[in-house]
Amino acid sequence: MSDVKDIEYIIVGAYCVVMLVVGGWGLFRYLQSRRPSALGQSLLAGVGTVHDLWRMEATNARRACAVCAFDNAEAAAYCLLCGVATDVVSLEEVAPTTSAEHRLDWQREVLVGGQHRWRKHRTTQETNARHFVARPTPGGNLVVESVAAFNARQPDGEATVASLSFARKYQSFLEAVARLKAGHRYTFTSIRSARDATALVQSTSSCLAKLSIADLHKPFSVRFEREPGIDAGGLEREWYSLVATALFNPHAGFFTATDAHCLELAATQDPVVRRCPKALHDESSQWYRGIGRFVGRALYDGHPIPARFNVVLFKQLLGAPFGLDDLRFVDAAVFASLRWIDSHEDVAALALDFRYEPRPTSNAMGLGSVLEREADGTAHIVDLTPGGRDVVVTAENKASFVAAYVQYRCAARVQAALAAFVAGVHDVLPLAILSVFDHEELRLVLCGIDIIDVDDWQAHTYLYGGPAAARGEMTVAWFWAIVRSMEHAQRAKLLQFVTGSYCVPFQGFRGLTNRDGVLCHFTLRVVSLAEAAYPVAHTCCNRLDLPRYKNKATLKRALTLVAAMDVTGFSMA
Repeated sequence: MSDVKDIEYIIVGAYCVVMLVVGGWGLFRYLQSRRPSALGQSLLAGVGTVHDLWRMEATNARRACAVCAFDNAEAAAYCLLCGVATDVVSLEEVAPTTSAEHRLDWQREVLVGGQHRWRKHRTTQETNARHFVARPTPGGNLVVESVAAFNARQPDGEATVASLSFARKYQSFLEAVARLKAGHRYTFTSIRSARDATALVQSTSSCLAKLSIADLHKPFSVRFEREPGIDAGGLEREWYSLVATALFNPHAGFFTATDAHCLELAATQDPVVRRCPKALHDESSQWYRGIGRFVGRALYDGHPIPARFNVVLFKQLLGAPFGLDDLRFVDAAVFASLRWIDSHEDVAALALDFRYEPRPTSNAMGLGSVLEREADGTAHIVDLTPGGRDVVVTAENKASFVAAYVQYRCAARVQAALAAFVAGVHDVLPLAILSVFDHEELRLVLCGIDIIDVDDWQAHTYLYGGPAAARGEMTVAWFWAIVRSMEHAQRAKLLQFVTGSYCVPFQGFRGLTNRDGVLCHFTLRVVSLAEAAYPVAHTCCNRLDLPRYKNKATLKRALTLVAAMDVTGFSMA
């Protein structure tokens, strides 16, 4: 009898444990679904998320740009990609100065099994043998080979989604990202960050490099050290802005600015190694692995950042072909010198050999012997081929010299850092997902747009309480008059104060969202002086509370103060 009772107790106990587990799991899911989030406010009828927006865009009338063939909205005055007026009807009417004109030179063809090959889509001056593809290996190395060699290992393929309009490409990209996010709705990864610029970059890179792939795809919950802020989206946007500003500053040492005003990986691969010559090579690569993950995560979350990489680096993120023609957008002087060598027979008089030399140099072509420096400051000569310092450039081997120079200048001189950086981006977004874009489209999605269009801003601003509440409200009219009178830098500061970011999404102000991808347009709310004596921002929902001042001058002083101050730092975000 006692045995029966013992069994009953065990069954009842097990039942209670199961019910507690089920109840606890249900409570956990409920609390996660109710975690701090922004109140979305969309002005577009029937359009509540970015997915909805691009489903609508995919069906709207489009007009192709005469310069870069990008499909813009029918009503657009300027091309979103290259900036040329959309009423230009022929290439002869403009003098293209960016790489956007060449974005369709190559087309990716996907093969059975997910592999791909490259096919010329437009006429290029270079042959397949003189365009190169760089790709990281699982072991952390970088393989650079000609397009001809790359394609020789692949059978013929067919064009895929990459040949569709940008609207449909972006829709496909969003769907792929949504599938990655689907399994991580109820858990998140905590990010603890410093605010000091140096510590911020170091802590971010180190933290992201250590995350597992699963944790890398979970929603982030950001907290800054010694701050009580609760992240409902605003802290995350501010974190992206602060890290990007510090990281992409050439003085940080991870990236350098080229004469084309864009960024490339620093030739001295790691500023940590520069400061500490005994640092391990593997540790150096981990820094760039973390940086790559930061860039990939910005794409994953849809946060635009000022990552103005050069065209070659964007191509390398996509595994796309690069060659001599791309150097014109990176280093115009080196491009001009190599192009001259390539097109002239009398090159022996230049007294060049197969060595790589950064400028400045005494050589008339800007390509003479230059020394690369080790982390400890010692110099060494870089041979482009084995024994290159003893191989004179002649009319017979000049093509090989140009090809070797391009390979080294664009990839080999930073191969460890480049391999880690590209691999880091692909940890978040595999190449199969990113490859729907060409390099210029990827730049647009990652960086957003530079211009803050006040007309677009005002058109996509929600007035708290609706139009009736704002009728006769001079504060709103004064606000827009003041914003229009501001310099670009002041507008960017004001935007960062309200949204946590000074970057505008490439969709414009209609593309502002909260942390969950729900459209959350810029919102103005006029409050009494008793409620607020100064403008108050709610970054989680992109809302600005404006005190009802007695005159425009007082409001202008308040907004000017906001634009002049350090607008970072949160209590409730």
